[in-house]
Amino acid sequence: MRKVIAYQLLIVCVSLIAAGCTPRAPQPDLPEPRVEPTETAAPVEILSTEAVPEGWNSYTDEALGLSFSYPDPYAVLTDAENLHGWDNCVLLLYDSGQSYDIAVQVWETVEEMESYFGARMVDVTVFEKPDQFISVFNITMEESNSAIIATFEVDG
Repeated sequence: MRKVIAYQLLIVCVSLIAAGCTPRAPQPDLPEPRVEPTETAAPVEILSTEAVPEGWNSYTDEALGLSFSYPDPYAVLTDAENLHGWDNCVLLLYDSGQSYDIAVQVWETVEEMESYFGARMVDVTVFEKPDQFISVFNITMEESNSAIIATFEVDG
């Protein structure tokens, strides 16, 4: 009985070794995935200050030449703890819940920005400055986000 078990075990081992030693068909070289640049999104039409609803707060970043208005209960977050993990992010708008609502990021090139957002570029408004691009990413697609993004103004 021991000889039969040993013989069966030997056959299984030899079969496994033989199966692992057979040459595999060569794998074709696959090209690296590439994100094709698309056209830069046009800036949104800026609403006049009369169009900003009464009672909205204003935010200005003089260094970036950026300003916008937003309603309560949105909060503008610029601290390192909240910005952690967001490439090139300078501020986030947050209206409670489990997700930030709007992210504002600064990029040196369109290609860098498009590579980061990929298919989500349709949710991004881009403002072009002479040496950088400011993206306004509508993360949650809430209607109030669109109203806020419509108030964005970027100096030249």
